Amino acid sequence: MIDGLLYVVGGKVPGDTVASTTVVYNPLTGLWSAQAGMASRRAWLGAAGVSGKLYAIGGITQSNLASGTNEAYTPGDVWAARAPIPTAREAFASAVVNGNLYAFGGRQNGNPLGSGHVYNPSTDSWTSRSAMPQPRVASNGAGVINGILYVPGGHNGDGIYTKSLYAYNPATNTWTSKAPMPAAIGCGGSGVLGGKLYVYGTCGPDGNALGGLYAYDPATNSWGSRISAPLVKFPAMAVVNGKLYLSGGHNEFGSPVSALSAFDPATRQWTTLATLSPRYWATAVALNGLLYVMGGYSGNGPVVWSEVYNPATNSWRTLIDMPTARWSPGAGAINGKVYVVGGQGDVTMTTNQAYTP
Repeated sequence: MIDGLLYVVGGKVPGDTVASTTVVYNPLTGLWSAQAGMASRRAWLGAAGVSGKLYAIGGITQSNLASGTNEAYTPGDVWAARAPIPTAREAFASAVVNGNLYAFGGRQNGNPLGSGHVYNPSTDSWTSRSAMPQPRVASNGAGVINGILYVPGGHNGDGIYTKSLYAYNPATNTWTSKAPMPAAIGCGGSGVLGGKLYVYGTCGPDGNALGGLYAYDPATNSWGSRISAPLVKFPAMAVVNGKLYLSGGHNEFGSPVSALSAFDPATRQWTTLATLSPRYWATAVALNGLLYVMGGYSGNGPVVWSEVYNPATNSWRTLIDMPTARWSPGAGAINGKVYVVGGQGDVTMTTNQAYTP
């Protein structure tokens, strides 16, 4: 077993043929899938999972000779179940600080939340953290600068969006209010570029503020002027290689869109890029120079879609589906894995699943 998945390696198939195949069983889905095969065909071998790798040792060859071969396999493109978050939530703020995934606010079956938890992947466990000063639903994501987690905007459950900016210090487990945003916005996302928090909002009372990008400088506790941006609601956002990517969302008519745009802070310009599967309320994270977009809502219901974008080739690749369809989850990349937490389906979820590319 590795990461909650059962691997079966080698052996004999009908016809007394020694095999090199590797297959994996996912208890989450009840399905088997093929993986990369061994370099050598072997039966009656030993196998063990150690530190995330699968070792296949010894066995016999097709010629019935003993083998001393030792091969190591690093699993990829697989999902595994992890400890569920203690409080089911969706439309919440999530971010990674010092190798731990933090989750704050959101709502549970329509009820606003201010509570928070932190996930430690090393122990596969969650710990309660101090609640936010006020509940926040559909905030503009979260961003981390110098170890401080910032949560901009959102509403407290009444649908009235705020200008609030809350800063959380994991070292002291305390919250501080910072300079309010220039506009009351939510339903967007955030990203950190050059030590500044860039915030994009698509819901709020001031129509002129929507679809705009605002930059917060923690060194001066001040905001810059509005930067024009494409207007889509409920996009998925992440920073990759110094650019802020805005993916998917829905248009003014509520239809999901497939657009991908990138903001370059050096030129303060947006570039239109290759399209993805149309959806909104998805989640996005950066890992190893790539943009991962997972889950969301297609217009007909929650989806299991997972895709990865390569900026070097301006192209998307379809990945293995998430085991659980959901929209509005939180996510973070830690130690080469993408963790997708919570979200909404028929009910608000506690689900926590880890993807290994």
